[in-house]
Order: sequence, then structure tokens, then C-alpha cells
Amino acid sequence: MLYVEMDGRCGNQLFHYAVARYIQLAIGNKEKLCLNFNKIFEKKMKIMVG
Repeated sequence: MLYVEMDGRCGNQLFHYAVARYIQLAIGNKEKLCLNFNKIFEKKMKIMVG
């Protein structure tokens, strides 16, 4: 399993995904991708709650 903690804005998230996908394909597409968006949701909640 390839585990990716997403952070940053949309461009950074897309880059993280692209690198993980590249690695996944380079090793033969055997591993599953696990994308964790918790950091982004935590930041959003802090902004909303204040």
C-alpha cells in the first residue's frame, strides 16, 4: 500500500497524487493508493470554527 498524506492546496495535492501514481505504475501497479485528507479537513475546521 502506498500511503500519501495530502496537504496544501489543490496544486500540491495533485502533485502528491501524480508522484504516488507514478511510483505505483513504476512498481507494476501492484500496490493500492491510500490518500489521507485529514490534515486538510483539520485546517478547514480550524478556519470555520475560528
